[in-house]
Amino acid sequence: MRSGFRGASKEAGKDRSWPQRVLLYAVSVVRVVVSRFPSKVRSLVLAVAALVGWMMIPVVFGEGFRQAREVLVVLTVAEVVLTLHFMYQALLVGFGRPSGIGLPSVVGAVVMVALNLAMIPAWGMQGAAWACLLGFGALAAISAGWTNRELRRIG
Repeated sequence: MRSGFRGASKEAGKDRSWPQRVLLYAVSVVRVVVSRFPSKVRSLVLAVAALVGWMMIPVVFGEGFRQAREVLVVLTVAEVVLTLHFMYQALLVGFGRPSGIGLPSVVGAVVMVALNLAMIPAWGMQGAAWACLLGFGALAAISAGWTNRELRRIG
């Protein structure tokens, strides 16, 4: 899910102007760095990144990409929701139950694929963004339920 710096730099260099390369690389860097922050700090950094992105997308990519601003906001909220899943994963590992991570991830992946198949053909990139948000929401809910189940088992 995380591309890292190498993948970002390869993608950023493909047939793009220098402002586009800088913005794409910055987004990748923010995503990798933010993944290491606590959830409150992560949410704040993502909100600032969404605000900057909201303003910069039409400037860097042109007016034809103005619609992508709404997608950026939905995906930023999706990243915040995904943080809940990561917290439940850490909780399971901390309590010595890492085997409880697999099932919610698999179910979440199936939900995500189904939502993408249903929503992308109908709504395009808006559908993909909303499928991501709903899929991450389902993943967080499934992880919450599964984590509660696993922690009740250890008493």
